[in-house]
Amino acid sequence: MLGLDREALWELWQRIAELDRQKRLQQAQRPGRKRQVGGGRKKDAQLLCRLLVTLLYLRQHWTMQAIAETLECAESTVWNYIYEMLPHIQAQLPASLLEQWQTECPSLERAELEQWLAELPEGALLVDTWEQPIPRPKDDNVQEAYYSGKQKEHTRKNQAITLSRGVDLVDVVLGEKEPRSDSKLLEQTQQELPEELSFIG
Repeated sequence: MLGLDREALWELWQRIAELDRQKRLQQAQRPGRKRQVGGGRKKDAQLLCRLLVTLLYLRQHWTMQAIAETLECAESTVWNYIYEMLPHIQAQLPASLLEQWQTECPSLERAELEQWLAELPEGALLVDTWEQPIPRPKDDNVQEAYYSGKQKEHTRKNQAITLSRGVDLVDVVLGEKEPRSDSKLLEQTQQELPEELSFIG
């Protein structure tokens, strides 16, 4: 249901708990801090609960509204949990092939990996694009950038590209703003991938 077995979930939880502890420690020791240590509103849910909500959101593609109704909480609460946990999850779970190529490989390895990408298994890559509703941003200029005329609500656009049998992710685009068609988003991604690849939408 979450895309992880028990051992992997436990390890991810422990790693994120340590990252969260370090973050809170840095905040407490921040120069010029005015609020007393331990002050401020306490989070209603434990870190594991916030992590589970985020994994459910990523794995099952539920809308935040659906999760909020299931948990009997505010949609804004779900939003806060997800966007608090996302950076930690992105830092701890493996990146897509394209992200690894762009961020981790020195120039000599880039040429080798680019050739490897060009020799992916035969068959078209699978592409899926979807929009996820978000709460209406308070700032008028910001909310215009997220308004989808097609959906008649404010959304973020996501795209996933996998190998022909869905066995591995080639690229992931999350949280794109500004309304655009699925084909435009794919064209943007194609500029970063070998030209020889074909796609099925």
